[in-house]
Amino acid sequence: MTRIRRLAAAALHLVVRSEPAHQVCPNCNVDFVPALTDFRCPIDGWLAVPPGEAPAPRVPHRGTAGLGLAWFVGVVAFALLAHALYG
Repeated sequence: MTRIRRLAAAALHLVVRSEPAHQVCPNCNVDFVPALTDFRCPIDGWLAVPPGEAPAPRVPHRGTAGLGLAWFVGVVAFALLAHALYG
């Protein structure tokens, strides 16, 4: 039973991702995600954290990156199979 729950939790984690932390620049009032812009405001370059505390940006691994290709290949294979069977 716990294995099924772990698999369900892993599948849910691949589909539902949490929203990254947003911050508002005090100079220009733009809402941005510091982790995506090297902790700088995209408009005026304001640094969201002190320079010593800014970690290197990390690119998260997307588990669903190849899902679009899998759907496309599946649809093409289905279309070819249906054409061969009913043609």
